[in-house]
Amino acid sequence: MPRQMRPCISPSQKDAIELSSGANRLVKWVVFLLEITVMPKKRNIIDATINAVDGIKELILQKAARRELVLAVIAIGFFCYRPNVYTVLIAVLSLVLLAVEALNTAIEKTCDLITLEQHPEIKKIKDLGAAAVMIIVLAIGLIFIRYLSPFF
Repeated sequence: MPRQMRPCISPSQKDAIELSSGANRLVKWVVFLLEITVMPKKRNIIDATINAVDGIKELILQKAARRELVLAVIAIGFFCYRPNVYTVLIAVLSLVLLAVEALNTAIEKTCDLITLEQHPEIKKIKDLGAAAVMIIVLAIGLIFIRYLSPFF
């Protein structure tokens, strides 16, 4: 675990420095830059990317997410074949569906960590996550019907 580094000047010491206005501004900027560069996580973006890739790997293990990934690939294929407003909406909502499924999976795994017993409140929580997924699926269905309506 990396050691946390702290800035050399504490907030109370910042206010105690009395210099001329130009020098005071310079010192404040130096302290500000020190606080930015001496952060506890130096590889914040890299770590976040690694965590996101790990999350996607975990998401792909879920059966429902694999079905939704197929839907997203088909939607992006429609967008590449005939780009218009409806195909853009379907493609974007398919990606939103994957994101909502990831959140739903995280909620379900968290609830299972709390207790594996049947509990009415946990059932409601899981049902709400499933409802969020269903709402996005209905939105995709409505836009897809509108996209196909000229052919009927």
